[in-house]
Amino acid sequence: MRRSETLSLQAALAQLWDEDPELYEHMLERQLLDQLPTLLGVLGRYLQKASIDDGVLRLKMTSAAARQELNMRLNPLREQLNRAVRAELVRIIQVF
Repeated sequence: MRRSETLSLQAALAQLWDEDPELYEHMLERQLLDQLPTLLGVLGRYLQKASIDDGVLRLKMTSAAARQELNMRLNPLREQLNRAVRAELVRIIQVF
């Protein structure tokens, strides 16, 4: 089907995300996971694996000291991560 009007890229993406919100959420998850080592700062070098599922961010760290440090800063970290993607994406952070 051909459209007679021209859409801007921003409008086309907004329409796509309105039709499929899971696609938008998946894009935000990928964006967060890509930025995660930078957002963790020095502790990012100890990050072995990260995944997000249903608002739960799971971080596997290679250092016990890094795990302990992250566990002490869970709430500020969660707020910082959500600010980075401009959405309430992360509800719980699990560090192991």
